[in-house]
Amino acid sequence: MDAEDVFDTVSGTLGLTGGVDTIAILKRSGKGITLHVEGRDLIEPVEKAISFDRETCRWTILGEAAEILRSGERSRVLVALTDQPAGLAV
Repeated sequence: MDAEDVFDTVSGTLGLTGGVDTIAILKRSGKGITLHVEGRDLIEPVEKAISFDRETCRWTILGEAAEILRSGERSRVLVALTDQPAGLAV
């Protein structure tokens, strides 16, 4: 079942995710696959977009999930905003 926090989707009690130093979860969505990693020794949580190559049986990191899995509409809006450094009028 889906949850706001991807680590709440781990099957079992919440003690499973609280009892480890680092946890990594692969989550598939309509946009692609994201690797989520949180750990005691990590400064910030990691969210990377990844893909699997069936021929070589290897995972490849494509980049930051927020950038790679961004919709086309959102990308066009961000480009329009960066092209207007003084801002846009309503």
